[in-house]
Amino acid sequence: MPRLLISSALLISLQCGCGGAPPAERPSAATPSSSTPQPAATQPISRTLSVVALIDSRQQRVPDHEAIIQGRIAALSAGLTEAVGMAARLDGVEPLPDAPLVSLERRLGELEQRLTDGPALPPADLYVAIVADPLPDQPVMTDVVVSRYGGRIVVMRALAAAFDAADDAARLAAEQALLLHGVGRIFGAVDACGPFIMGRQPPVAWASPALRPLRWHPLNLALIQLHESMPLPEGAAQAEISPALAADAAARLKAPLPSEIQRCSYGSLERRRRLLQAIAEATPSAPKDSAPKASPPKTPAAKSPAPAGLDEGLAALESERWQAAYDLCRPLADAFPQSEAPRCAGLAAEQLDQPQIAIPLLRAHLAHHTADDTIMLRLARLIGRTGDDGAARALLEGFVARNPNAIKARLNLGVAYARLGKYDEARAQWEAALRIDPESETARKLLDQLP
Repeated sequence: MPRLLISSALLISLQCGCGGAPPAERPSAATPSSSTPQPAATQPISRTLSVVALIDSRQQRVPDHEAIIQGRIAALSAGLTEAVGMAARLDGVEPLPDAPLVSLERRLGELEQRLTDGPALPPADLYVAIVADPLPDQPVMTDVVVSRYGGRIVVMRALAAAFDAADDAARLAAEQALLLHGVGRIFGAVDACGPFIMGRQPPVAWASPALRPLRWHPLNLALIQLHESMPLPEGAAQAEISPALAADAAARLKAPLPSEIQRCSYGSLERRRRLLQAIAEATPSAPKDSAPKASPPKTPAAKSPAPAGLDEGLAALESERWQAAYDLCRPLADAFPQSEAPRCAGLAAEQLDQPQIAIPLLRAHLAHHTADDTIMLRLARLIGRTGDDGAARALLEGFVARNPNAIKARLNLGVAYARLGKYDEARAQWEAALRIDPESETARKLLDQLP
């Protein structure tokens, strides 16, 4: 059996199956109108969100600006109704004070502060702030739209400057995608690789008129439908999430997750899990008139606060600023080994093509987070790249033992066995993959290579 062939197979299989930043995707040849998200069917309306739009002075000077805003919210409403049965209704357009825009994240924080401390905004379920600041040269999604899980505010950039004047349909479709992305995050959706509403590549990166058609990932549809009745209380910056809802959402986000979710969520998914677990495990305080008990139940020990700078590093990781993430997280990794700092620094080092630095950092993370199968797979890929097939095999064996239906992990494990000359074990893994998915062409091709 040619050894070189199996060696190439391992590199390809591990790269495809174990995570890593996805390559930039080429735009499709779809027409502008096909870029509008196309869920399977329109749902009956179960909830209508009242919306107040906030626009800066540059947009106030645009002729018919209120009609343009109305069109954006109507497109948002159509997309929500088709997907999950929610609707949106524009209840007002208010001026947004002009200020230098450092980042959309900063503007979001300023508006959240305004919701709690004033000056008062008109009452609404949802606030959509639209700014006309120029786009960066190579924008990522957080440069064009931001919002928070359980929040009430979406901040987005107007896209008029990114499209030709004749491409109104393409611009409206792209802005609809941004608004759906922002509202989706509020109602529980997480990042997903590929042509999904919660993708990491913003619509402005796709050349008009060849926009890709977008859709909701099934996991995100389930999360939004789960959160659909989540209250967005008037005057609050963030919603109160009930322990029952948190437990249900946390169950949705347990491993094994689809690779398109695992590969693109990075630190945000881990923080979401941690938040949901904390809410789900919260113990309600006893009624004031209840009699004291002789042996009160023990309360869980408070978790140590995240080290200073870690949240900033994780935010850099989310927005794919790899060097900044590494510079922020690496100094914290040794001092706080039980935190997410080694994971953050290791993932950043991987993206910077520094496997010898990434491997010990990710191993250090796994020493304290043994159930993090996402990192287990990424580490196996990195180790496989260095030629240590025995160590890669050991990691993959542990993953397959916990996730017996993980096809790509079985394919990778079989390749590791084959490179070690264990052809019977390789055959067993690839045949198991075929039993799980009889249409797996990769498994068939790998089996054909065996003696």
